[in-house]
Amino acid sequence: MPDAVISPPPPPRPEQPVYQQVPRSWPVQQDYRSFHRQFAPYRKEFVRSAVYAGIIGAILSALPFVFLFAVPLAGVLSVVFYRKRTAALDVTPSTGLRLGSLAGLCAFGCFLVLLGIETLGLHHASEFRQAMVDRIHQAQAMNPDPQAQLVFRYFLTPQGMEIMMILGLVFMCIIFVLLAGLGGTVAAFSRRSPPRG
Repeated sequence: MPDAVISPPPPPRPEQPVYQQVPRSWPVQQDYRSFHRQFAPYRKEFVRSAVYAGIIGAILSALPFVFLFAVPLAGVLSVVFYRKRTAALDVTPSTGLRLGSLAGLCAFGCFLVLLGIETLGLHHASEFRQAMVDRIHQAQAMNPDPQAQLVFRYFLTPQGMEIMMILGLVFMCIIFVLLAGLGGTVAAFSRRSPPRG
């Protein structure tokens, strides 16, 4: 019987380098934190500037014929107050938009409080309701469409009056936020420092 041929053992494989596994979330968190520290506005100064400007805008908006100027002025003042509190000369338009929008939201809340005090404190609730009913009757007389007449009749019911008031408040809140945000954006554009060459 012939001798069995013994093959030599295979050469050892080179050792693979061991890589240290770093959690994937670590660089993302670090980048986010550095970005937040560098670019995010100061929260307290941001909120306080918007609230103070919103209060001023709400008081001025309660005056007759001043609403269209008072609400954008609240956005402008929010940027002015924020610059004074943070010594930030370069307020970006996006930051000005956020400042103005928050100021408009605060102005709307304060305006609701003043409107509620005036309506309930001076017992004008019945007059306010009668004014709404008169406007519905005027719109009803101007639109003879049968479908529109059904809608107007529904708005004359207590449930319809509540829905109409809610829709009116939502629309007014949007107007406050948009006008004040526009004022904040314009104020941020007006005082930006020119780019360095």
